[in-house]
Amino acid sequence: MFLVAAILGLLVISSFTQAQLEDLEDPLEEESVDVYTQAQLAELCHREVDQGYECYLPKPQIRYHYDNTTNECLSFLYKGCGGNINNYKEHSRCESVCKKGYDIPPCVDKKPPTGICHIMRPTCPEGSICKYGMSYDGVCCEYETEGQYRKEWKPKCDSGKVLITYDSGPKWVPLLGKKCSYEFCPERADCIEGKWFAHCCGSEERFGPEKLY
Repeated sequence: MFLVAAILGLLVISSFTQAQLEDLEDPLEEESVDVYTQAQLAELCHREVDQGYECYLPKPQIRYHYDNTTNECLSFLYKGCGGNINNYKEHSRCESVCKKGYDIPPCVDKKPPTGICHIMRPTCPEGSICKYGMSYDGVCCEYETEGQYRKEWKPKCDSGKVLITYDSGPKWVPLLGKKCSYEFCPERADCIEGKWFAHCCGSEERFGPEKLY
């Protein structure tokens, strides 16, 4: 009986340790993405945000997920355990794995373009703007929609508040998320949600990664 109990105890400990490892590690952090096909990567990157659940260790922290609707890597509060593979410790890692580079970028909201243009010939119909990609060929997109998108991508705060930025490594950038419900803003900061992005406004402008929570 004692031997059986001991074996069962070891099995429980082994299972628990493995579960914790799965919670603590970034699934794509150490291994090459070359082992995945493009179809597999698309499936992994397109998974919905999962904030996980609170546990003893580690503490809640800012992570990044890929958002397919905007082709951007955005912030969310990871609660420490659980979640899914669309969860990266570093913004740059999320971009290298998931973000698409477009020769000719799509219009926001995947609206049909109103024409074709080029960086050297950015002529578009009235009410449209030229949007070009890596090849410098482009498409004409609705000015009002693209303008609102860019405004949310580079947001401003009301008087008396400052835009919360964080140290991404190479530079300080606005702390942006998809929704306020993803709890990515620091304590005592206001979250303002738009159609495409949410941003944070507070009394202190800059936060290093260790100061966000």
